[in-house]
This record gives sequence, structure tokens and C-alpha cells, in this order.
Amino acid sequence: MSGGESSFRTTFRLAVRLLFAGAYRAVFRRVRKALILRRLKRIETAESYRLWLDAELLSGRDRPGTGETDHSTSPTGGIALIFHGPAPESGEDVFISGGELRTRTAFPSRNRKGEVCAVSMWTEPRDGGGWLCGNLRRLLTGLEEEIVILVERGSGLLASAGEEVARAFAGNPGGVALFGDEVLEDRSARIARPFFRAGVSPRMLEESYSPGPVLAFHRERVKPFLRNNHEGALPAIYALLLRLADHEGALIHLPRPLGWTETGCAEHRLKARYGRLAPVAGRWIASKEGDWRTVERGDLPGTWRHRWCLPAKSRISIIIPARDRADYLERCIDSLFANPPSCDFEVIVADNDSRQAAARKYLADLEKTGRARIHSSPGPFNYSGICNGAAAVAAGNLLLFLNNDTEITRPGSLDALAEEASRPSAGPVGALLLYPDGSVQHAGIVIGMGGEAGHLFKGMSREGVEHFPSPLLPRDVSAVTGACLMIRRDRFFSLGGFNENDLPVAFNDVDLCLRARQEGYTVRYTPYAAVIHHESVSRPNEVEPREILWMERRWGRRLFVDPFYHPSLAWYDEKARILLPRMK
Repeated sequence: MSGGESSFRTTFRLAVRLLFAGAYRAVFRRVRKALILRRLKRIETAESYRLWLDAELLSGRDRPGTGETDHSTSPTGGIALIFHGPAPESGEDVFISGGELRTRTAFPSRNRKGEVCAVSMWTEPRDGGGWLCGNLRRLLTGLEEEIVILVERGSGLLASAGEEVARAFAGNPGGVALFGDEVLEDRSARIARPFFRAGVSPRMLEESYSPGPVLAFHRERVKPFLRNNHEGALPAIYALLLRLADHEGALIHLPRPLGWTETGCAEHRLKARYGRLAPVAGRWIASKEGDWRTVERGDLPGTWRHRWCLPAKSRISIIIPARDRADYLERCIDSLFANPPSCDFEVIVADNDSRQAAARKYLADLEKTGRARIHSSPGPFNYSGICNGAAAVAAGNLLLFLNNDTEITRPGSLDALAEEASRPSAGPVGALLLYPDGSVQHAGIVIGMGGEAGHLFKGMSREGVEHFPSPLLPRDVSAVTGACLMIRRDRFFSLGGFNENDLPVAFNDVDLCLRARQEGYTVRYTPYAAVIHHESVSRPNEVEPREILWMERRWGRRLFVDPFYHPSLAWYDEKARILLPRMK
């Protein structure tokens, strides 16, 4: 039986169980998922790019000469188009006024009907025209237009962008700035592909310039956030975005392509990002949370990583639920001592009625040598109850819930989790979990994926896909897996711990994360903590219909929308496939 056929039958069996349990909406979602997934798997990635561009970008409203404009959302004060980049003579990073409307053929240049599809775009500033300005505050306060669109020099603006931006600001009265998606063109290979940006993630923005080359500002709304900045155009824009991202609703992600960039230009820009923007982020973080320890290059080109000093007397209590399987437990604990944190730590094994002689002997040896404390958790398996009981006897100010079938593989992983979890607004923090073959098992949870929640990039390489931000970027997420989850002890208990009454086995981690976000805490994923996860070797990976039904009743429509994902990507599996409009 093929993997796809096996997955389809598994979905069908679960749907039958859900039907008898009365979870009708869950049945509908799973059956629809299986049917659409079958269709998506037949479409090659390159073909999905062509089909998406044909349907979403090369539509009638984006072709020149259609004469169709929606005046109902046009801003009364007009739109100013400003480029920024090196000045023609001095090379200074400045703002440059003026742009001309040109016609450019995008690839693929013909749609399925054989029509030539040229996209009208503003490109470079007019030769010999316009004016220069080196100060962002003076620029935005000196213009008369209601909306200001800033385009990084070397990129272009799609013809429909002005209308899309005006409509977005009209529908979001609190919106101050917005960014959108992008079309990347490889003109030598005659290929174009969309790049879908994730929703607003302050964490991702702190360590990469994630909004892209096209930004729009509402001139009046942005004034309270402006500061004097003399470092150049891009650092000033970046500092402003960091301030806006700290105010909920001020920075908006518009899930539509606004601009285009040639791939060579995009790669060239990344080389200059680290030196110019990492210090800006460092000063912003220091102004909010105190000094950070150091800055390093990130795992991806054009990204950076800030390291924090852990609070004095920090201690991590590592809680490992276990039953038998001493071989996996031994590997897990050995990996902890091979890659210890810089602060004090303790290991608590929450034993759920281990009966195998090898397991009982290993537990006794752990306690005898002082490598771990053994906390007895007898009775039927209840992951939530086992973790809550062990957390109650933990001595650390930080709790790490860790599955017994995991192994820490990257030095500094525990410090990476502790640094994130110790930040003032932090809730749960998750790690990059990998299968033994190196493919991704967890890089953050997407709410609604596959039903209630799913692991983005599951089964893929750690580089992810080329049309969505990489799993090697830290970011805000809706939830992280309990297989490796760190949280402050006081915060864990203030949230009520894991729900051991309604969610003894599944979704307890998702529920905890949703409660944390509801209380205003962040939920974050860091790729700088890397863990091998053998996944459910001690127990089968089962989902009980009653737990699904409880999640639907408790969280309702919040299970259907994830602010950190993208509506043009499929919710039906974890591969971030492009969802064609007719399948939405």
C-alpha cells in the first residue's frame, strides 16, 4: 500500500470514529482534506507556481489597458511612490522620489488560454528627475499624500498594489504600515514564483528583514511612531517597523503580492543586511529588555541572532515522562549531559508504571548516581497529569517538558530555549525537532492544519520550501509541541498547567499555547534548539475523538485561522503546498 493510500485510509477510519462521537465538523474537514490533498499531490511545484500566478496575479485587473479601477477605496489624499537605495552619485542610502509606469512581461508570459499576460509595474525612478531625502521622519511628515509606498530600489510595484493598499488601510482603521507578498523572477530561466510571507511576527522581524522590498505607510497614523534617525533609509525603516510590530494591529500583513524582484537582486541584498540591520535590532531589544550578550550570524544568509544573558540563579527542571523503553530514555538523558545548559539543571523522570526489568534497573541507577530524580506517576497513561505532577515537585524556575524518545543534538540547545523562555512576555517555547533521517518533524504548529493542528514542514528537509519563510528562522507561532516545550514555572501554573481532565493525551500542548496567547504571552519557535525525535516509540500516536470534540467546543473558530500562516497555502497537510484558488 502506498503512503498516500495509507494516509487516506487512516483519515477515513478516524472520520468514522468521529462520526459516531458526534464531531461532524471534524469529519467534514478531514474528508475534504483527504480529497483535496489527493489533487494537490498530482501537481508539481513548478506547475503550481504557474497556475497560481495565472489565477491570482495575471488576472484581468493586473493587465494593462483594462481600465478597471475601484474608486470606492481610493485614498482621498492620494498615494506617493518613493524609492530608497543608493543615491545615483554619492551611493548614500537615501529616499528618491518619482516613478514611471511601464509595462513588463512576467513569466510565465502566457496563461492557459494562450493570452499574453503582461503586468503593469512602476520600476525605477525617472532618470535625472526627482529629489533626494536622507531622513525618514522628514520624508513622511513633509509629503501631502495620504499613503506613502516605499519600494527598495531594484524591485518593482505591481499595478494593482495601490488599490490593494488603499483597500487594506480602509478596512483596518488601526493599521499604520503594511507589507505584502512578492513575485520573484529568474529571467534567465524564464521562471517566476510567488513568495508568501508569514503573518506579523515580531520575533522573526528581530533577526531578519522579513517584510520585503515593498512597504506602505499611512502618513497621519505613522507620525506618533517616528523618530530622528540618521543611519540611512533602510535602517530607519527597519527601526520604525520594530516599533510598529510591538503594537498589536499597527503592522499589517496583506496576503497579496505587491511587488516583484529579480532573484539575483534579492540574493545580493542579503549580503549587506547583517552589518546594517543587526545593530538596529540590538538597540531596540536593549531599550525594551536590557542588554543582550552578543550578536551572531544566523543560520541563513542575511539573518542574525541575538544572545541573552540568563537571569541570575536560573535553573532548568527537565521533566521526562517515561514507561519502559530504557534504551530510548538512556539516549535522551545521555544527550542532556553531553549538551548541558550554561545554568544549573535537574532531570526528573516521571515514571508511569515501568515494568520491564531493564527499565526498572536503569531508573534505580539514575537515582543512585544522582543523575535524575524519579517521580512515580502510576495509573492509566495521562500525559497531562504526569507532567503536572512532576512540575509540582520541580525546583527550577524554568520547566522543560521532554519526551523520552528525544535526543539533544545541537550544543547550546537548552540555552537557546532558556533564553527565549526567560524574556518578559514569553510563554511556551518550542524547538526544531528532526526525524533520525534529518527531515523535519516539528518547526512550529499551524492551527487548523489537517483538522485541529499540524506540524508545518513535517517530513521535509530543514530548508523548507522556496515560497515560504524557512524553518531555520525563529518566529512567533500559534503553538509548539509538548515533545520539547520550555516555559517559566510560575507562568505554567498561572495558566493552569496542562488540561489533564479533558485532554489527557492529545492537544494538551496546543491548548496550553492557545491559553498563553489569550493571556497576552508569546508562543515562539527557535531553530537554534535542535532535537532528534523518534516520535511515539513508547506509545502509538493516536487521537481520541472526544479530545477533538472538546477542542472544537472550547476554541471554536480559533481552530480555523492561524495568523502566522498564509491563506494561499494548503491547510490539508504539512508540506506548505500552494492552494490553488479553485480549491479554497
